[in-house]
Amino acid sequence: MDFNSLLGGDLVSIITRVGVLLACFWFGKKAISGYRKKLNFFFRFLAGAGVGLFCYASGLILSKRIPLPFSEFIGAGISTIIVFIVLRLVSPVEELDSKFVLRSEYETLLNRMDGMKQKIVKLEKALADKGLQPKTLSNDEISGFVDKALKLRGYGSGNVLSKKLSGDVFDLLVSSGKKKFDVSVNAYSGDLVDFGRHSSGAGNAVKVLFEELFHNKSYLAALIIFGGFLYLIASSYTPSDYSKILFVSEIQTASDCPNPSELETLFSQGAPRYDLSPSPERDSLIESVLGTRVIRNVYGYTYKEENYAVVETLQGTCSVNLNQIRNCGCI
Repeated sequence: MDFNSLLGGDLVSIITRVGVLLACFWFGKKAISGYRKKLNFFFRFLAGAGVGLFCYASGLILSKRIPLPFSEFIGAGISTIIVFIVLRLVSPVEELDSKFVLRSEYETLLNRMDGMKQKIVKLEKALADKGLQPKTLSNDEISGFVDKALKLRGYGSGNVLSKKLSGDVFDLLVSSGKKKFDVSVNAYSGDLVDFGRHSSGAGNAVKVLFEELFHNKSYLAALIIFGGFLYLIASSYTPSDYSKILFVSEIQTASDCPNPSELETLFSQGAPRYDLSPSPERDSLIESVLGTRVIRNVYGYTYKEENYAVVETLQGTCSVNLNQIRNCGCI
């Protein structure tokens, strides 16, 4: 990359890609917000960066299908929106409490908590003196709470197969039809503590994963959307995208692979030049090399017994070595 190219298209392209990359990092952070309380800062940063990089790379690959100005921004924006939707479908959206509390209010709350603790201690002592102890839920009460939890998730009534008391929580093994679930409820109030499919062994765990995937409509929708998007990216990818994503300049010297400006200079020095006749096969080959759509054929050149094509594309005016199938650069 020489100084003149840096002042021209290369500098603009680099600034554009850096802008796209920074925007994708920001959207990547937003996309994983549903996991905010489940990941520490380090893993949130890595997850956001990973999502951002994926959006950046896939957006650049997708951009060549978009015949509009600023196609890189548009492609990255489309990629980011799709990834955002997919992650929202499979992530728990947790609202953050952004209300500020004054110091005086905070101290008042602490005083109230201290008062409540003292009252709880007195109440427990009074109940113990009278021989009144809180009782755990009966089997019928447990069954009622379990049925409610199953029906809310789209399953039928359940049967409690086993029950174990751990502190204030009942750990239950529940069956509903042919499926089994691990359910934890508060032993005194019946509040749901945990709920999940029961699995034993790697093979059964995979089976449970696919059963839950097809049972949960949002997971299934996320799988279909993301699978279709990956297919679109894979079908759009060409080897030239690698250098495009990694900021590698493809402009080379005239002695190696002349760009359009250098070819015109060579023409003025006697190199043959001719008008390119329309050719869908040649356009398809050039598009696979450049990674963008050919808008118009300009000229053909012959230099050092090799043929070159100069075409107008969304990236600018580009030259391609038709013998070596190489991108010689765009201006």
